[in-house]
Amino acid sequence: MSKPTNVPWHTYAKFGGIKYVRIVVRSLHKLLLMREPVWKDISYFKSEAKKYPQFTKGYRHWSKYYILYKIVRKLKPRFVLECGSGISTAIIISALRENGGGLLVSLDESPEYGNVVRDIVGSEVETHISPSVEATYEGLTGTKYAQIPDYPYDFIFVDGPQTQTVDLDAFYVLEKNPIAKVLIDCRVATVRALKQRFGGLFNPWVNLGFINFHRK
Repeated sequence: MSKPTNVPWHTYAKFGGIKYVRIVVRSLHKLLLMREPVWKDISYFKSEAKKYPQFTKGYRHWSKYYILYKIVRKLKPRFVLECGSGISTAIIISALRENGGGLLVSLDESPEYGNVVRDIVGSEVETHISPSVEATYEGLTGTKYAQIPDYPYDFIFVDGPQTQTVDLDAFYVLEKNPIAKVLIDCRVATVRALKQRFGGLFNPWVNLGFINFHRK
């Protein structure tokens, strides 16, 4: 990786270092995942997704997959809200199955994506196709799904909808359960906004935000 001419050396070293640390961490998490029962479900999802042209990206975010799996196994949530369907749907379902139960509600904007994920994963997931809308929450402007099914969620995974601002779905859920745990994938503005109200952190080594994990 060569340094861009307009980037100072200290900035290049910082973010270049983070990039390479992430590669190492992802590799370690992949090895750990391969020893877990969820690996079979991950492999099945990847093989089935190849049959559909809308699934073009590779699946290499092993740190996200491992941490998501371990969180669901540890928390044993009864109701999970997933914002953005994908391979994470298969991982959450696998963890809930190992836990002995739990409901996963998965939201997605695209029927061509969300419904296919449901077909791959099976009837254990409750999939809802909902468009995203611009919204304002206590003066904070952002994006949310138009319809969020009403359940007492105790864990939320945020990886959608697509937005250039802040994902607001978790705010509405946390109104009803302020101590629900929230895991956020690579959405720094969303992590920052939730941290100000509920507390949490962003971990640059795995590119994930953790909200409310300090609460019992």
